Amino acid sequence: ALVLALALVATLAGLFVGTAIAARADLASRIAYLTVFLVVVLASTPLVGIAALNSAMFLTVMIALLLPAVLAVPVGLGWGAIVVVAGLVCDDTTAVLLGALGAAVGVSISLGLRVARAQAQLAATRLELEQAIVRAERERIARDLHDVLGHSLTAIAITADLVERLVTRDPQRALEQVREVTSIARAALAELRDTTTGLRQVSVQSELASARAVLAAAEIEARLPSGEMPRQPDDEVLG
Repeated sequence: ALVLALALVATLAGLFVGTAIAARADLASRIAYLTVFLVVVLASTPLVGIAALNSAMFLTVMIALLLPAVLAVPVGLGWGAIVVVAGLVCDDTTAVLLGALGAAVGVSISLGLRVARAQAQLAATRLELEQAIVRAERERIARDLHDVLGHSLTAIAITADLVERLVTRDPQRALEQVREVTSIARAALAELRDTTTGLRQVSVQSELASARAVLAAAEIEARLPSGEMPRQPDDEVLG
């Protein structure tokens, strides 16, 4: 009987130590693991008596570690209450104290783990949000760079082609177009700086001027609006 009792105690100790490994399994396996521990506790009761329930604290700790908080709290309190009642019936003060203490420790661990998981989830969500913001900003900059550089480089290419055609037959006009290329390049550089700092704003006047320069470089005469908003009469504004 003594050998069997020692074997049961060793089994309980091994199961308790293996809790960290069992915690990685699915919920059904964790419940089965707790059931095996409880069966071993109850099986040792005929051999060592009510003292077998002194392992109540270990079981409540295992419940807290293996079950979700929504299950661990009521199950841990229920097991602690069973041990307390059994201790009162058998007039075992140690069992009563261990049952109450085990329930309190188990509930504390369950709530602490729940808070830790919530904090970890919050940190993961915050990291994901920060990454999404970075991706969105990169996409915005990429779109703005495409708009700025695509438009400006097109204008420069067209104007450069015109300069190549005019350099022998009309040097004066070719020089004017070279100056226009310089102006477009400087404007593109300014827009590029504004884009990278997030300060770029669409200007109707600048867009119309750029379009006019591109069309003129292609020897196309265009009638474009000035880009200024028409002003309403004072009586219409006040009325």
